[in-house]
Amino acid sequence: MKAALPNTSTAALPAIVLETSPTDHRRHGARYEQIAARLRGEGWDARITINHSERRSAVTEVVVRLLDQTGCAAVDALVPLLATHVRHSLLRRQGDRGRVVIYRPTGEVLRILEIPESIPALNAAS
Repeated sequence: MKAALPNTSTAALPAIVLETSPTDHRRHGARYEQIAARLRGEGWDARITINHSERRSAVTEVVVRLLDQTGCAAVDALVPLLATHVRHSLLRRQGDRGRVVIYRPTGEVLRILEIPESIPALNAAS
């Protein structure tokens, strides 16, 4: 089931960029591509870029840059998609933790999403 995108007057899809470090891209480039493909399947214009400044963290951090105001209006629909796709694509080992930081087109932080290692409802079912 696809999340509903906001009703906009233009046919343009919300555009976002998933930003990764060179190290993360070397290790997980295919997984980032998988996330972008899944988001495109949900109606987002998702692309990947490499930020050449290295970040070091014990948490897998995905930076998402919204490229226009349409994306800002649709962020509530984007958040659960990112949480699901990042969890399934990047957080593969028990104890892995993740964070998604979503930036406005102006560069300001719009939302920070902490991603738990698993979805409790799925664990209870298995």
